[in-house]
Amino acid sequence: MYAEPSWRRHVVCFLTSVELEIQALGAFIQLCQDMLGFVSDIEDFQFLHQNHFCFDQASSCLQVQALLGLD
Repeated sequence: MYAEPSWRRHVVCFLTSVELEIQALGAFIQLCQDMLGFVSDIEDFQFLHQNHFCFDQASSCLQVQALLGLD
C-alpha cells in the first residue's frame, strides 16, 4: 500500500469543515501563528492549489502540526 508523504495527508475534521488550499507548509505555519493557534475567517485569505488540508474552526493549529509531524 502506497503511503503518501505526511505533508500531503488530509487532516480530517469532525465539525463543519473548510478546505484550505495553501501554497506552502511555511505559509500554513505562519497562518497558524497569525491566527493565534486557531483557523478562522477562511474567506479573508487567498490560497493556491498545491496542498489541501481540512479544518474546522475548532481545530488547533498545534494539533494539525503534530499530525503533520511538524512539532
